[in-house]
Amino acid sequence: MDGNPDIDWNSILGELPRLDGRLAAARWPELSAAVLASPPRAIRCHPDRPIEELPFAVDPVAWFPTAMHVVGPDVRPGAFLHHAAGDYYVQDAGSTLAVALCQIRPGELVADLCAAPGGKSTAILELLRGAGWLMSNETIRSRFPVLEMALQRSGYSNFGTTHSDIAALTGDWAGRFDCVLVDAPCSGQSMVGKQRQSFSAFKASHIALNAARQRRILRAAGCLIRPGGRLVYSTCTFSVEENERVVECFLSEEQGWELISIPGFERWAVPGYPGCYRLWPHLDQVAGAFVAVLVKHADRSDVREWPHAVAAGEENSRRKQHHPRRHEKSRRPTSIDVLSRPPSVSWGSWSAIAREGLWWQEGQTLRYAPAEAASFHSVPSYRGFPVARRTSDGWLPTYGTARAAATLLADYEQCQLSDTDACRYVAGGTMLVDGLPDGWRIVHWRGRPLSWTKVVGGRLKNHFPKPLRQQATLALQ
Repeated sequence: MDGNPDIDWNSILGELPRLDGRLAAARWPELSAAVLASPPRAIRCHPDRPIEELPFAVDPVAWFPTAMHVVGPDVRPGAFLHHAAGDYYVQDAGSTLAVALCQIRPGELVADLCAAPGGKSTAILELLRGAGWLMSNETIRSRFPVLEMALQRSGYSNFGTTHSDIAALTGDWAGRFDCVLVDAPCSGQSMVGKQRQSFSAFKASHIALNAARQRRILRAAGCLIRPGGRLVYSTCTFSVEENERVVECFLSEEQGWELISIPGFERWAVPGYPGCYRLWPHLDQVAGAFVAVLVKHADRSDVREWPHAVAAGEENSRRKQHHPRRHEKSRRPTSIDVLSRPPSVSWGSWSAIAREGLWWQEGQTLRYAPAEAASFHSVPSYRGFPVARRTSDGWLPTYGTARAAATLLADYEQCQLSDTDACRYVAGGTMLVDGLPDGWRIVHWRGRPLSWTKVVGGRLKNHFPKPLRQQATLALQ
């Protein structure tokens, strides 16, 4: 990186160096060097996949049981067939701290409000274990397709997505969720080493702009939580103005909230700020992370109608993509046909939908929501799990349906591929087969569902999603 200026840690960290000797001025050069370096690669393993079957060496991450540091600077975990099969999700280890502190339990209703690209949402789905429901929201339209693909890749169907300003959700969903995660837009100071952010992240004006937006988002998020529920606030930046100060401001303005400490995470607690946690690049082999955990103690009679009055200087922080009025176009342009029972959708003569819940046809897409989330389907911009899309040739099954087939479909045919053919399949290739009748099948590799194929005249037509196609290798050579 050219022309690296000195980082003013004194203004960025505030009183933290006085409270934590690991952040003393004598260690600022070490911290700066770590910020400018790319952090070690890490993955989060799928809970149903044995770690021993990974094609490369890993070391455990202390704060999240299925997160692993990748051993070796030259290993590219996204290049392996195991990645295409969903054995793991590639993400910075620091981003798993917020999910760990959410303390997710199966059966809960959870919201991830700033969800793209999907690392935290897919981790939440794994912790729910198919019971309960996740709502993943992303306000920035260009990031939405990546989020939807990640969620379908997870192998679970108990999720829905929205594309809304967070404030626009509070009218219909106020007081509904057991846990809400806000991985807030921030200055992204920890992303400088990954070259995904510039040194403007350390400018006071940039920090102030983000802090004002974060305060607005956090206030809106608090309205979604039921009494006794948890609000988890996280960023990937170091500035106290975007972290501890934002939380302090929230507590001073909103009644009935309290920061809580989570047993077992004392090692990463911020001294002097119970309920706040940090990871540091020079200490924890991560880019950096901040997390605060708040609990709502009682139903608040003082909740104001959104939007709140705008504090001085905050109006300028409202970028166009975050303004509720900009999302009127997100309302459904097509009629919604709610079905009284699961439809008899079949691919060939053998596959039928098995799960009970709410089913509806939206335009040309058949969608599903489990019983726990049946009442959410009427909210503007809400999308349930996409089961199939109608085309001129009939219903076309989605990638997500293949990944979640074991829990979503009553019956389906498989097509087992060898290692070599599986590599060819995820690259987008077609194959000739003998003895298979025409029709839809789910392609499997070593017991893992990859996606759909349609057998036509002895040829496997490839339906592995184009955005996920890759030239995969099986193991390190």
